[in-house]
Amino acid sequence: MPDGPIWSLRRAARCSKVADILDKKFDQLGAEMTREEGKTLPEAKGEVRRAINIFRYFGGEGARMPGMVVLSERDRVHMFAIRKPIGVVGQINPWNFPIAIPA
Repeated sequence: MPDGPIWSLRRAARCSKVADILDKKFDQLGAEMTREEGKTLPEAKGEVRRAINIFRYFGGEGARMPGMVVLSERDRVHMFAIRKPIGVVGQINPWNFPIAIPA
């Protein structure tokens, strides 16, 4: 999986696009979840809203400076940690939160 600023900006754009699509279909998704899951409409809409917020948050993370500065006990020594993705992740999703947890 590629890393670096360009990849992060692409990931940010994709996450934001997913959030926009979910937001556009907010009422429809809430109603469908109510029918499928048996949740109340406010609970279903709350889960859809949570998924939208998660995608917006991680979309913003892609635009932030990657890595972090770690304090050193030595003068004029700076340590920098960079996180890199390791690949695809498999996930088993619980039935009661079908949108928010995979988000």
